[in-house]
Amino acid sequence: MLVTVSDDPKKRKFAQMVAAEAGQEYASFRSLERLISAIQDDPSAMLFVDAPEEEAFAEFEAPLVSAINSERLIYLGAKRIGDQSYIVRSPFFGGHVTSDDVKLWNSSNAAVFARAVRVALGTTGKGIASFLEPDARIIEISLSSTLDKNETIKTVCETLARERHFSERLLANVCLASDELLMNAMYDAPVDELGNPLVGTVARHTAHSLVGKNRIQFLIGYDSRHCAIQVVDYHGSMDKQRLLSRIVKVYAPDEYQIDQRTPGAGLGLARIYRSEASLFFSCRSKVSTEATALLLLNSDFGRSRNRFQFLATRFE
Repeated sequence: MLVTVSDDPKKRKFAQMVAAEAGQEYASFRSLERLISAIQDDPSAMLFVDAPEEEAFAEFEAPLVSAINSERLIYLGAKRIGDQSYIVRSPFFGGHVTSDDVKLWNSSNAAVFARAVRVALGTTGKGIASFLEPDARIIEISLSSTLDKNETIKTVCETLARERHFSERLLANVCLASDELLMNAMYDAPVDELGNPLVGTVARHTAHSLVGKNRIQFLIGYDSRHCAIQVVDYHGSMDKQRLLSRIVKVYAPDEYQIDQRTPGAGLGLARIYRSEASLFFSCRSKVSTEATALLLLNSDFGRSRNRFQFLATRFE
């Protein structure tokens, strides 16, 4: 079931379209009391809420403790998530959808976000194909060593440029997303039984093999509207709050000067998100993590103020 609490008719209509695309029942309420009553019989319901100020959000969130499972709250907003960091601190956070143009709360974007909702609800398989149209072109790339990363990304971008004539700006963002997601899988994901990093302090120019538990899946696909980048690791060690804090933190300009030769080069996640990409993270503890970035093919990255974008998570 997908439930909406919003005074905005555009957002209610958007949520209704998402529910239809995702194959979910839909209900809309204006009062919190009626909402709580409706979802008590379905604690797995996903809530779409529009509470633009922190105080209003806190009032909405408090009664949910005994009525809903974690990661079931999707926030519909006009502000960037960095301006509403209180949302990601919620134990119910499952996603943030934003657009500062009312025209973008439309059926096309509802269909795109519905794919993420199906993955979050577990009603469809994971994998990069779940985020793209059925006829999408998908490329899977194998890496045997961490030192394969740069050449692999270069080769993939050259292939995309030939096949789809991607713009230089889009290719730059594909490279950025690929590099950051691969770096996280290679250096942040490997941990010991206590959660301590195994290779986090290893110099980036030092080779280590990507086999066994350290193997990585790297996939890139595109359809008529989007390019998707997905990296899968088999440690399942991603920390949700650390991840979200990286993305929403407002970085000073000098913090963007990242030395890729040294450990801890993780600020790229925030740069990916600010470049207009949508992000979805699915982590099954101690099993695997899928990190997916979705880029709009015809977007004027970083220049247009009218964007539709989402950040969503599923942690098990």
